[in-house]
Amino acid sequence: MTEANLKGANLTQADCSQAIFQGAFLSDAIATAANFTEANFKDSKLNRIQLESSNLEGTDLTGATLNAAKLSRSTMQGAIFRNARLNKAELGRANLQQAVLIEATLIEAYLGRADLRGADLSGANLIRAELSSAILAGAIFTGATLPDGSIQD
Repeated sequence: MTEANLKGANLTQADCSQAIFQGAFLSDAIATAANFTEANFKDSKLNRIQLESSNLEGTDLTGATLNAAKLSRSTMQGAIFRNARLNKAELGRANLQQAVLIEATLIEAYLGRADLRGADLSGANLIRAELSSAILAGAIFTGATLPDGSIQD
């Protein structure tokens, strides 16, 4: 499905584990409770996609655009969001343990009660992001711009 146009597609409860969606266009798609374990979404457009309660464990979203995406309660343990854009994304209660969010943009993203244990947010932009009650033990924020605009040493 490389570079496929799936705008507005309904993938609710679909099993797309290890699927290749590289460069695909899935904006406005509905994929609630779907399985995307170890799928490839590199450089894909996923704006406003609904992925609540989905499994994206080990998924590669390098360079993907997920602005205003709904990812609440999803499992994204070990997922790669390097250079991804997640502005205004909803990630409340998401499992992002060991996720790679290096240089990711999360401006005004909601991460309330998200589990970010061991996640790497080096160089990430978290301006005005909401991190209330998030689990941050072992998370790496080197060079990240924090919600208040300060930069972590």
